[in-house]
Amino acid sequence: MTVTRTIFVDTNAFIQLRDLADLPWRELLPDASHVAIMVARPVIEELDRFKSSTKTRLRDRSRRALAMIDEAAEAEGQTAVLKEKPIRVTLTIAPRRRPDWSRYPDLDEGSNDDRIVVAAAEFGAGAELLSHDSGPRLSAKDAGLNAYAPPASWLLPEQQTDEKRKLTQAERDLKVALDRRPNARISFPEAVDGVVLHVSPTLPPLDSAVRSRLVERVLDANPPHRLRVDTLRALTFGNGFRGISEYQIEAYNEGYAAYREAVEAYFETLHERIARIAALPRITFEVENVGQVSIMQLVVGIASRDFGLLAGDSDIESAAGSASLPTPPERPLDEQDRLMQSFSAHSMLSAPPREFSPVEMRWHDRPPFGGDAGTYGCADFRPRRVYADDIGLWPGKDQRDGIFKVTASGNDMGQMAAQVTIRIDRRPAEWTEASVLHLLPDEVRAGLGAKG
Repeated sequence: MTVTRTIFVDTNAFIQLRDLADLPWRELLPDASHVAIMVARPVIEELDRFKSSTKTRLRDRSRRALAMIDEAAEAEGQTAVLKEKPIRVTLTIAPRRRPDWSRYPDLDEGSNDDRIVVAAAEFGAGAELLSHDSGPRLSAKDAGLNAYAPPASWLLPEQQTDEKRKLTQAERDLKVALDRRPNARISFPEAVDGVVLHVSPTLPPLDSAVRSRLVERVLDANPPHRLRVDTLRALTFGNGFRGISEYQIEAYNEGYAAYREAVEAYFETLHERIARIAALPRITFEVENVGQVSIMQLVVGIASRDFGLLAGDSDIESAAGSASLPTPPERPLDEQDRLMQSFSAHSMLSAPPREFSPVEMRWHDRPPFGGDAGTYGCADFRPRRVYADDIGLWPGKDQRDGIFKVTASGNDMGQMAAQVTIRIDRRPAEWTEASVLHLLPDEVRAGLGAKG
């Protein structure tokens, strides 16, 4: 279920806070799956004044904010999407309304802060206020609205003077010059506050009419070949050019009948198949060389005491099955085609042994199916390089959470480690949800969207 929190912001949200798209909103709004940021006209008016300021930060951040607002103004519903995951963050220009100020006797029509508060109150829909200043928050409470102060960690660092900026740069340059040791960073892009939420959907069976339409669509795309015995060909050209035999035709027709039954069975049980596949979390991690030199003989370890590790698509398919459609039988080959195929197979040259590059990341110890640990390696992991991979996790029956850990070590670099908690949320879902559709083969996804 989508929980939308509608948040009106003041001008300082654009000036004093980190970028709105990158704020950890769940620190403030733990239940939110969508944060709808609303920008009232008084905020836009102030930003228009500030864009010509002689103060660098005030001018630059005002111009950046106005660029985002201009983008929203051109978008559908005057709404720009700032971020999709792990939670959706949008920016909307609040509708302009002429309020009845007599309904707000404690607020001042001449105050920009109070105009923002009244815009939120007039908007309704449970709108709330975010402000770093006490005045707007008090006005919001007078108007019956919830109001929040941003956590200190959301604020930008204090603006430095030129002298302090030069000193900071000198210290930074000195640190770079002195610190030539390898350094890496491990991260989990999908994690929020150290937790990755994995939704495990349960699906209803497809409606019988939908199943019939999908079966017909698949069979129409893979019709049976019409085969016949050509006795005249063998009599004319000899046995070396003998056509398809009756036995081959009978075997093919039986195979196609079995294929038809397999397609029907596929759609009858597709809800169970997709639920099994979607039940397996797939965790993405990144290892980045954040130092100034290569990490020589990098070793990356993955481990979990709570989940079985599935190191590739084949392991995941072995654990949960495949969403692929059944494969129709191939058209049988006549004698000439079989001879040509046999000749082609014998004439193929064997590939030379593969040579690995020193910058290539590859398995040292690939975890066995459902194992608890494995290691990758790279002989020369160069500066600013980011290695990303995803690993399937096999939870136990009714398991709700567990920990996945990544380590990194190399020559002249001690081992570092990072871990993330995976929480599994089992919930009913519909076939039209994006988290379900992306698991389906293209033909099935297109068929679900087609009209009968």
